[in-house]
Amino acid sequence: MKLKLGQIVNAQQPLSSLLEQKMPIATAFRLSTIVKKVNEVLETFESHKGDLIKKHGEDDKIDPKSKNWEKFVKEMNDLLVTEQTLNIDKVEQSALSKCEISTADLLALEFMIKKK
Repeated sequence: MKLKLGQIVNAQQPLSSLLEQKMPIATAFRLSTIVKKVNEVLETFESHKGDLIKKHGEDDKIDPKSKNWEKFVKEMNDLLVTEQTLNIDKVEQSALSKCEISTADLLALEFMIKKK
């Protein structure tokens, strides 16, 4: 499936929270394979983000007060809208029925949940 890189980045924390939930072993296994694939993309993202910080920041740091902040934000936004192909087997919605998850987290993870 094709996703914007920003969607994958936004799923990082909700996915970590979901992994703390108790669930059937088959669901846990499927989630672990999804996490491995997501983490591969995130590692590459973090590397490119670091390159952008080095390029536009000072002392490997950047914040809104930095002189190149707007250039950094533009390039970061360009990066976050790039499409990524993520080959995953979605998790059945019913397999997560006993998990507690916020609405915001559910929206961030929507790409990996198969609805009936």
